[in-house]
Amino acid sequence: MPKKEQQKEQAFHLVVSAGEILLQSGAEIFRVEGTMKHMANSLHIYSLETYIIANGIFATAEGEQDLMRAQIKEVSTGDTDLGKIEAVNTLSRDLEQKRCTLEEALARMEAIRQMGDYPVSLLIPAYAVGAGCFCYALCGSASDSAAAAVVGIFLGIFFWLLRNWKNAKALKTILGSMLVTFFSLVLLNRHLGADLNNIIIGGLMPMLPGVSFTNAIRDFVENDYVSGLIRLMDVLLTVVSMAVGVAIIWQLALF
Repeated sequence: MPKKEQQKEQAFHLVVSAGEILLQSGAEIFRVEGTMKHMANSLHIYSLETYIIANGIFATAEGEQDLMRAQIKEVSTGDTDLGKIEAVNTLSRDLEQKRCTLEEALARMEAIRQMGDYPVSLLIPAYAVGAGCFCYALCGSASDSAAAAVVGIFLGIFFWLLRNWKNAKALKTILGSMLVTFFSLVLLNRHLGADLNNIIIGGLMPMLPGVSFTNAIRDFVENDYVSGLIRLMDVLLTVVSMAVGVAIIWQLALF
């Protein structure tokens, strides 16, 4: 393959990869489309046409004279990762301002794809602080907030242990809410905390898909009804799974 044609293919692959990472990391549809088109213009890809939904990318692009390539990309939904979104946006700006070459951009994109999760030393304290602060913000007492923070630690450890479990999101959510309810009951029986409802609600708050819900509404506002509906259904499934997990432990406790 001539070098020029190879560079065209690499450039198109880079643009689609950027869209895939953004979409998988929880970016809004309009942000994915805008970033892909900015990168395409920077790489001299003309007439880029995209159709993007919450779990797929359809893209075609033309070169200076003829059709360059068309690609359909299935994108699996993942957890929100603002670090990857920011990294792709930074790469897009660097390309636009000619601060990196195509080869450098390809290497950086691969590095972004390989970016790991947050270290456990940050993840678990974040769950604890989030659960405790949400409990306090929702009118929980200091003891309730402390109990919620302890529950958050257990929840953070649980999700860290299951960090590679990508395909059973609903089941993981059910198990996580069961864990929150179980440890809330245990701590209440140990006289840490006074209101079971406040402890459970605080422990569950880090699991709520707030960013996904916001993006679903923004997709509806931008007339991306298919993507908005997909994301809204994902949010509803998560919320129902949380309720199921709480109900299971609650019913077992009554017996």
